[in-house]
Amino acid sequence: LGGKRQLKRIELPVTATKMPVCVRVPGPGRYAVAVRHDEDGDRKLTRRDGGGFSGNPRLSVVNLRPSYQQSAFIVPEAGVK
Repeated sequence: LGGKRQLKRIELPVTATKMPVCVRVPGPGRYAVAVRHDEDGDRKLTRRDGGGFSGNPRLSVVNLRPSYQQSAFIVPEAGVK
């Protein structure tokens, strides 16, 4: 998001409507998550594919990519679950 570097990429097969996913981060700080659902598994982004961002930011047809600030969340010293 916003040209920030990628910390970790995780690929999982979709096995349910809701899937809990745990991602270890290097430590406390500010992070954002982008999720892409490759509907047909072709590893290419098409109109059929879906996605989402942490913070559930408001998107529009003109702006499909939120800013890092809109999606960022804080991971405190104690961690997040």
